[in-house]
Amino acid sequence: MLTPIIKKYSKIHIAGKEYRVRYSFNSLLCLEMSYKPLDEIIKYNALDWTVEDILQLTRATLVDLPQNRKATTRQKWDSIKPDVWRADIQVQDLRLLKAELLNAISDSLPQQVIGQKASGNGIDGLKMRAIYVDVLHRPEREFWTATLREVSERIEAYFDVKGYGDNVIHAEEFDTEGM
Repeated sequence: MLTPIIKKYSKIHIAGKEYRVRYSFNSLLCLEMSYKPLDEIIKYNALDWTVEDILQLTRATLVDLPQNRKATTRQKWDSIKPDVWRADIQVQDLRLLKAELLNAISDSLPQQVIGQKASGNGIDGLKMRAIYVDVLHRPEREFWTATLREVSERIEAYFDVKGYGDNVIHAEEFDTEGM
């Protein structure tokens, strides 16, 4: 009953160390600004991911670690620690890391996005942020550290509570005075 509303973390292993990570909006921004958007990477089979894809996805999961707060705030993505390009990641570790990244991605995306054919519209981050921060009055920092799944579910719950769900009847108002 309450477990769906707690933050969900995934674990990844880099050079023998374990990290609790999530794909937050900060992660999505990191990917978009320094490499390519997540939806471009995940439209391909994970078996086709390059080493570059795996390292970029790994770095993006690390942005919300406490030691990366300053780098993330300044959007200095090359300063994210640990530096995955200098880490001792062995070729045989890439398969496990890829599986862990897939799990982290799956945990962060809304269910309707997973397995759904891409519409090409992408995520409207501006509208999501406006609803989450301006309408729901949630802190900006909370938005950036939340996952797409958390924000989507919270907005959907708000719309349901307000009666804006799928079954809402929309009445249109017409100017009848001039008729």
